[in-house]
Amino acid sequence: MGEDTFEIRGGDCAELAKPLTIVLNYTGLVECKYQALSIRGKFTTHPEDVRLAMARQFEKESTNSFLCPSTIGSETAMTMEKDSLTSEPVYIS
Repeated sequence: MGEDTFEIRGGDCAELAKPLTIVLNYTGLVECKYQALSIRGKFTTHPEDVRLAMARQFEKESTNSFLCPSTIGSETAMTMEKDSLTSEPVYIS
């Protein structure tokens, strides 16, 4: 992995990666499940708060309803802040 990048994957660190599953429930009528092997993203830590950004395309599991789209996209960004009165740097490694 490159500098200032991260990966979220299923399973313990000492074992092989397991797929991640996202479940979407549409008003209790249809449940759609999607999988990906991992989610990768980038982060910045300077000069502001830690910012994470990630995007991933998820593929539909074969057990889903025919009402579910075959793929969905997920694009997420978040800011991590420390709960303190003074501004202090946050480091991720």
